[in-house]
This record gives sequence, structure tokens and C-alpha cells, in this order.
Amino acid sequence: MLLSTLTTVQSHRVHARDSWRLLWSAFSVGLALARASAASVGPQIAVTIDDLPFVNAVRPGDSRMEATGRILAALEKHHVPATGFVVCDRIPGQEAILRQWMEAGMELGNHSCTHPHLDEMPLGDWAEEVLECTETLTRFTGTRPRWFRYPFLQMGATVGLRDSAVAIVRSCGHSVAQVSVDTGEWALVKPYVDAWRAGDAAGARIVGDAYVDHLLGAVEHYREVARARFGRDIPHVLLLHANALAADYLDTLLTALEGRGVTFVPLADALSDSVYALPDGYAGLIGLSWLYRVAPFLEGAWSWDNAQVDAFGQRFGSRPDPDSCWIDHDMRVRTLSEGIWVVTHEKPWPANSLVAELADSTLLLVDTPYTPAATRSMLQWLTARFGRRPMIAVNTHFHYDAMGGNEALQEAGVPIYGSDLSVRMLAEREDAMRTQVVGWLGQRPEKDWFESLRLVPPDHVFPVDQGLTLVHGDTVKVIHPGPAHSLDNSVVYLPRRRVLFGGCMLLCGDRVGNTADADLAAWPAAVERLRELPAVHVVPGHGNRFTQDLLDHTLRVLAASVR
Repeated sequence: MLLSTLTTVQSHRVHARDSWRLLWSAFSVGLALARASAASVGPQIAVTIDDLPFVNAVRPGDSRMEATGRILAALEKHHVPATGFVVCDRIPGQEAILRQWMEAGMELGNHSCTHPHLDEMPLGDWAEEVLECTETLTRFTGTRPRWFRYPFLQMGATVGLRDSAVAIVRSCGHSVAQVSVDTGEWALVKPYVDAWRAGDAAGARIVGDAYVDHLLGAVEHYREVARARFGRDIPHVLLLHANALAADYLDTLLTALEGRGVTFVPLADALSDSVYALPDGYAGLIGLSWLYRVAPFLEGAWSWDNAQVDAFGQRFGSRPDPDSCWIDHDMRVRTLSEGIWVVTHEKPWPANSLVAELADSTLLLVDTPYTPAATRSMLQWLTARFGRRPMIAVNTHFHYDAMGGNEALQEAGVPIYGSDLSVRMLAEREDAMRTQVVGWLGQRPEKDWFESLRLVPPDHVFPVDQGLTLVHGDTVKVIHPGPAHSLDNSVVYLPRRRVLFGGCMLLCGDRVGNTADADLAAWPAAVERLRELPAVHVVPGHGNRFTQDLLDHTLRVLAASVR
């Protein structure tokens, strides 16, 4: 029997304790190599800090003055010429905090009087907010502030309101301080302070680590967006807040950014780049990164930011996992069962990957999104949702919708398992596959992804005829039931969860689809062998049905295709 035979395969069994050590060793080496590579090509970043004098609570025993001192000490240590944006109605009683900023030589900008929503008040009242804060800061500092930062980054729900607000800002003598690297770190302040109030120093450190990981991920995300939109790295403007997490973790963050080759520059230098002079293509209620707003507006782009904030709530207990959510403009996650998620990369054609939280806390990733960039977005969501977890990955076959993101996994130090047959077929068939996919895409913009993409093979190879068993508290079985959609297509089965990832050998629609590497004669027998696996949830490579009847459906579609 297929299942009993594979259960006896011990030569590829990896136990959780040994795997954990191997994983973190590989992760450390991979991260070091990635950082060394990035160091030579790191971006310029202008650091901006909103909501001065200070926002939200500090941890017990601390004070806002002391916390501000630590923020400024970190900036001075790393030679960061930061710009702080002041909510002027918060100045009374906190003048000494602003003087700290001035004495440190940091520039101050206008963030309005009360931090209002532009779209929730008359435009005339909003104009008074801007002008009054301008005058307050001019009296306080002796210099008229040159920068204005929109509260919530909201610039107007209609084109008319947007353009009128910009005119008001300029009439006050300000330039708009756009943001390229928008962040959701504000959502972590409450769990951080709550942990300290509960006497849970270890829990507070976990939230602090999440703060640093999120901001590093945001920088990488927006670098990807800039490269995709403009074909180059640009000087970035990073948004932070004057809060307890910045006080305690800004030094750690800046050290990590320097390790990635970042150079810190004044805000004026960053905003002198031509990208920030491009026309604004968005009018709406959402506060967005300038990289999303630039015409043409990047539809759905805020999904990445929203998913990060939601993931913090799910991780730290303030909200449940949704049945479905978008984690980037072209990628969504669905909850299949407890601890099991299906990630669907929607472009150029919807394709599924699987994420499973195993019993020893390892995250199993089965197949990748089509590209390294999309896979990085998935990894950033996983880090926000689960924290610093060990991960392992399995490629079920050699196509783009299984191996396309391996470069990103390799950068992150994630071990990637695949069969010797997949490695061999990749070497033999990659060029032909690329030509075929580019031809299918015609003039679609996704064509550029594949023309330049060179796939990275798995780095942990097993004999296809023996299969693979991994043990991480849960047992993970990688099985090759025979040639089908491709000669090398394997499936992944989780016995305790009764979940089968059938990948592209299982069909959800009414067509067989791509048969360039298929064995149509052997395909039905391979599907029949999967009946030995008592799965409740069955995940195809493409499609939205995740039920047991996919095996029968696949056989019917195959039978109809040969009539």
C-alpha cells in the first residue's frame, strides 16, 4: 500500500529538535549572505517621526521625557537627520520634550493642531488647523516650518478636496512631506505597554521584536514596489511614531537597517527625487504610501499594509483570523481549517500554495507564489502573523507556481525540499517553460516577471521514487504517486490534519489546462493512488474547491479530454 510503504521510509525522516538546529543555522547563514549582498546596494532613507511631542502610554516606571531622550540618543548614535511632525495642541505641558528635539538639531514639521481626518470636517476648519499649527511652531521654534504631514496620510476623498487641501498647505509656506514606507507599528504599542503592565517582560520583548521585523519588512516591501513601478531603487521616506516602542527599539532598528546597507539622509534630499514630483493618481478615504498613489493608482495596494495590522491583532489576541483576507494587491489568504491556510497568488493566473502550522510551531510552506517578490510579501505576512518561526518549504514540481519564489525562501534561509526528478526537469525544461509562459501572456504586464526570472532549485533533494517523511511534531509526507500534470508532480499529505495538497495534478475546473509536461495516459492512475490517503481537505494547485470529490472530478475531466 502507498501510505504504509511511505511510512517505512526512515532515511529522510527529520526530527523536530535536529531540524530546529539545522534551520536556525541555515537561517543565520542565509541572512548574513543576504545582508552582505544588500549592503552594497542599500537604499537611502529619510526617517520621519510623527505625533510629537509623544503619543500613547509609556511602560511603567518610564516617562515621556526619558523615552524621548532614548529616541534622540538612537538618532544621534546612527547619525540620522530625522524630521519630527508636531501635533500642536499636544504641546502645552510638553514643551520640554520639543526643546529636546530642537537641542538635538532635529527639524520639526507641521502635523496639524488636533490630528483630524481631512474628510470629516469642513475644509475651512481644516485650513485653520494647518495655519494655527504653522503659527504655533513658528513662535515656538523661531522658524517657519517647511514641511506638512497629513494626519493619517489622508489627502482628500475627492479630487476637488485633495487639490484644495494641497493649495492650503502651500499657502502656509509648506511642502508636503510624502511617505514612501508607510507602517502599521502604531498597532503594536498597546500590546507592548500591556505586557509591561502585566509584568511580562518576555512578552514585551516578543512585541518589540515584532516591531523591528515589521519595519524591516516594510522597507523591503516598498523597495519591491518602487522597483516594480519605476525600475529602480529610490530614496525612501520612512514613517515612524514617537511612542514607547521607538524609545526602546529604534536603536535596534537603525542598526539592522545599517546592516542592510541603508544610508540615512535628510528629508529634503529624499523628496528631491523625481518620483515625488509625479502626479497624484488617487482620491479616496484611505491614507496611502506615495508609491501607491502615483498615477496610475495601484489598485488594492493597501492590502499589504492592512494585512500587517490585522496580523498583529490576530497574533496578539485582539481579533480572530478571518475566513479570507488580502495580504497584497494580488494575493489573498483563506483559512482552510485550524492551523491550515491556502495562499492564492492571483496573477497571472490564480495559483494556490499551502501554509500549515505544525505541532512544534514550525511553519510548512508547500509551493510558492509565482515570483520572489510575491513570496517575500507572503513571508512578511507570516512574520507579522506568527513571529520568528522556523520554516520549511516543499516544491511539488518544477513549474513557476511551485518554485517561482525559491529565491526569496533561500534569502530567508528556509530549507527547500524537492525531488531529484524536479531538479532534473528544471535543468532540462526551464527555458522551454519560460518561452511558453511568455507566449501565453502576450502583452500582459506580468510577461516581464517571467522573461527575467531564473528559478532556484530546491536545496534539500530526495529520491522521487522513495518520497520523503518529515517530522515536526506533526508528520509530513511528500509522495510521488506517478506522472500526471508533470512527470515529477508530488503531493503533500498531513495525516493528523487529514489535509492533502494535490497541487496541479488535481483539477478544479472543467479543462485539463497546461499539458506541456504531462503524461495524460498515466495521470488517472496517479490520481487513483491518492484514494489511499484519507483526506478531508484536498487542495488543488488552482481553484477554490477544497473537498474530497476533487479526485473524482479530476478523473471525469481527464476522461472527457481524451474522448
